[in-house]
Amino acid sequence: NPVIQKTGLSADDYAVCISSEPLFLEKAKLFPKCSFVMGVDTLKRLLNKKYYSGCDFEMVAALATIESRGVDVYVGGRADGSTGAFETMHTFFAENTTPKLPVL
Repeated sequence: NPVIQKTGLSADDYAVCISSEPLFLEKAKLFPKCSFVMGVDTLKRLLNKKYYSGCDFEMVAALATIESRGVDVYVGGRADGSTGAFETMHTFFAENTTPKLPVL
């Protein structure tokens, strides 16, 4: 992030940070040891391998990097746009079996 690099500041200097980085992997690199807040819809995208060139290994490597940066993730529920049903992280995982992830 040019602002962080230019000023020499870090995420430790702020209570809340906003980033234009499109990927959480890059956000985790910019803001290590921070807490991210996202809706369940964003969690679905974070766990969708299509955002990792369709590759399980890339997804697992990205998630491992995020974890290694000390990032905490808090997930808020969202109303489903088509059904109106309120979905949480718990209902998402209950309805979707977790795929077996490859071992790196």
